[in-house]
Amino acid sequence: MIEVFAASGFTPFAAIFPGFAYVSVFCEEYSSGYIKMIYSRMLPGKYALTRIVTVALSGGTMLAVPFIIALNYGEWYIFFGK
Repeated sequence: MIEVFAASGFTPFAAIFPGFAYVSVFCEEYSSGYIKMIYSRMLPGKYALTRIVTVALSGGTMLAVPFIIALNYGEWYIFFGK
């Protein structure tokens, strides 16, 4: 198996990067007051759990897809000897 990210400093920050997209959304919801409307419809704990799960799934997908592409490309590259 090829270590795609072996020489980079990406791995320690891989868990932080998906959260950056949600930070801006949360700040916008909070400053506009939209979060009050969300809290009136559902409990804050349920909202937080929903957001954590969705950010984890979308972030995991966004990190896994390029890794899988790089891994498959690397194997084909070695196999054909280019």
